[in-house]
Amino acid sequence: MQNVQNPLLFGAVIQERYVVQALLGKGSFGAVYLVRDLSLKHTISTLFALKEVINSSKQEREQITSEAMSLRRLRHESLPRVYDVFNDDKYDRVYMLTDYIEGPNLAIMRLRQAEERFSLPDAMTVMAPIAEAVTYLHR
Repeated sequence: MQNVQNPLLFGAVIQERYVVQALLGKGSFGAVYLVRDLSLKHTISTLFALKEVINSSKQEREQITSEAMSLRRLRHESLPRVYDVFNDDKYDRVYMLTDYIEGPNLAIMRLRQAEERFSLPDAMTVMAPIAEAVTYLHR
């Protein structure tokens, strides 16, 4: 049985459609992969982020799926678009396919700062789109 200590390998195929290109990050509850969608051979972008959530309970997986389906309706420039949500009951996983937004990693950016801290103006610049997205979500 796959677990977070053994993330999906490069080339693994999920749902007979999404091919793992890279592991973007992992934690105790799952991982995020860069995947290519095999069904979109003639489009500009075929790369997506695929978030894997590990849960042992079918009820928890159903709740996450329901919440992710709600996220599909959201449209904001600071939020990745959610395209698909599906379960893998064999391995007790939920997957959520979203836009892959290439950009700097916040943890790496922080390490490059003096004393590993952002200045107030830099912190405000980083936080502005996040604050806008939170405001949108609360509406």
